[in-house]
Amino acid sequence: MTKSVNGKPVGSKSPARSTGAKAPAKSRAKPGPKPKAVNAGNGTMALDLGWLFARRQLTVTGGPYDGYTPTKNSFGVCVREERVPPSGVDVHLPIRDFGLPADHEAVRKALHDTLEALLLRKDVYVGCMGGFGRTGLFLALLAKVAGVSRPIAYVRNRYCAHAVETDAQGKYIAAFSVQSLRWWLFKRSWQLWWQD
Repeated sequence: MTKSVNGKPVGSKSPARSTGAKAPAKSRAKPGPKPKAVNAGNGTMALDLGWLFARRQLTVTGGPYDGYTPTKNSFGVCVREERVPPSGVDVHLPIRDFGLPADHEAVRKALHDTLEALLLRKDVYVGCMGGFGRTGLFLALLAKVAGVSRPIAYVRNRYCAHAVETDAQGKYIAAFSVQSLRWWLFKRSWQLWWQD
């Protein structure tokens, strides 16, 4: 027996199913063309830095780098080794498909430059070929710098379920030290807060 208030079923997300009534018919009108989003990618990931970092909120878009269109306020991070565009790349961190970065200092510099662009409110786009493995690795490292305790789960939950494709990528993220970057991020966040 279904409970009801004023004749309407209560406690069900789908009242039509609980009462046996048919769901309303969908509109038969054809929708117009969807506006093409600039740099839509596979998804976006928000990073809320909290009070310790001057309450900065950062948002990163990720996906295939071929889907990135540079704009006046954008910042492109290409994390693929192959097919690097001749222009529109602010940071290039070459990583082989399903692979790992070869140079830890280059990773540290890429994270630093990307975080600086985010703090300066640039529209940051991170991409590889498909926007999953290498992009997910880089986004998880950004999340780790931001203080996320389980960065891979965070990226898979907030950006894309297929992010970070290999166990080796997961181990790399776990082993990568972000202490010096966190300290820099703390100082830079407050410096910019005082300037605002």
